[in-house]
Amino acid sequence: MKTFKPVLAAILGGLILGTGVTAYGADNGNKDTKSSSRRVVIPFVATTGLYSWRVGDDNSLLLEARHNDWYKATFKGYCPPLKFEYQIGVIADPMGSFDEFSKVLVDDRICYVDTLEHIANPDKAAKNKAS
Repeated sequence: MKTFKPVLAAILGGLILGTGVTAYGADNGNKDTKSSSRRVVIPFVATTGLYSWRVGDDNSLLLEARHNDWYKATFKGYCPPLKFEYQIGVIADPMGSFDEFSKVLVDDRICYVDTLEHIANPDKAAKNKAS
């Protein structure tokens, strides 16, 4: 029995390590893997991380963060129409970040973020469409 525990631990450790290596090897170098699998976070929203915002075409919220990075937030369930951009409140997490688990205050209602994705600058995209 004394030698069984180390052997069992070595076998289980090898299985776990082998699974991790296989999972890493399957994704490594594959260009078809989605980059959206990474969690999108806007850091420091509570202090200096958010510069401006605007309403998207589909009642989504477009957020401009530091370094001219733009993000698109969509909402779960019903969220009142985002008519007035100056009446939107962003509720950050305790660390001051904004992600897909954050909330937005619109007309005294809390809207829960469903997705948050990094997008291209909407001004440049509109300019490219026009030309």
